[in-house]
Amino acid sequence: MTNQTPPAVSDDQYGKVEQVLRDIVRKGKINSPEFQYVLGHPSFAKELDTVVNDKVTEYRLSKPLLERPPFMTIQIGTFKNVKAMRQALKDKKINISAWASDLMDRMTLTAKPATLKLYRATNAELGLPKGSTVAQSFEAIARFGGEKLPAEAGPQYRLQNLDQKLGEWELMYMDPIIGRGGYPRVFGVGHYGGGLWLNGHTASPDYFYDAGSVWVFGRKRPVGA
Repeated sequence: MTNQTPPAVSDDQYGKVEQVLRDIVRKGKINSPEFQYVLGHPSFAKELDTVVNDKVTEYRLSKPLLERPPFMTIQIGTFKNVKAMRQALKDKKINISAWASDLMDRMTLTAKPATLKLYRATNAELGLPKGSTVAQSFEAIARFGGEKLPAEAGPQYRLQNLDQKLGEWELMYMDPIIGRGGYPRVFGVGHYGGGLWLNGHTASPDYFYDAGSVWVFGRKRPVGA
């Protein structure tokens, strides 16, 4: 299968969006001042953006794993040292767990700026419906053409993903770093009641994660190749 770029949104499709709005206005018998209030409301664009992106995500997740496009593109190699990266996280009011802080102290930063395309899948989507050990997840990701991310991708993904939904948490597919206490760990990003977090998660080969656990990874080959 060749890697083909999907066609851009057409004028006809934009026209259908306009027709949907017209139908909503007619059905609700909405008058001009009322509709203007909706258009001018500060949350309208954001709420519409959420609806559209939720449906786009739903569509992408319906595709076979090998055909899914990247869900996000990030930049790495943008910090001269870990101290500057740590300050950038603090400036964004991102919480850094003790384990994540330890991993940051031990990781090596990327020397040159680069762009990374990110993909993600749950253990279940990787063919592990009952959950799996870290070793099994790593093997499954590799079978699907996944590529390990550099350690820096964890903090960078956290910095560049400030709209993560409440309750979500994701694990980074990377070479585990031996951290405090001699245990291998990987970065994780989450959004909990206390805000956005950069975490460190256990990555011993036999450590178990459930079927819904999400892994974020790179790709060795173009989508569909």
